[in-house]
Amino acid sequence: MIPLLISIFILIIAYEVPPLIREKQWRVLAVFGTLMLAAMLFSFLAVLRLPVPNISTVVETLFEPVSEAITRLLQ
Repeated sequence: MIPLLISIFILIIAYEVPPLIREKQWRVLAVFGTLMLAAMLFSFLAVLRLPVPNISTVVETLFEPVSEAITRLLQ
């Protein structure tokens, strides 16, 4: 299953990345790379039957300081 997963990711990257490089879309390429790495991480964890981290916990941790700052400003 892992070789199939690797092949699929290679095909996606081979299809998506060259046009982004040709058009010098560096920011889009950076976002694509970040999302692709996250997708690869979650996919491999799922295939290997390892515990997959809860994404809502990560989002909550990232945005909690922002939420508190906005709450303090509005009070």
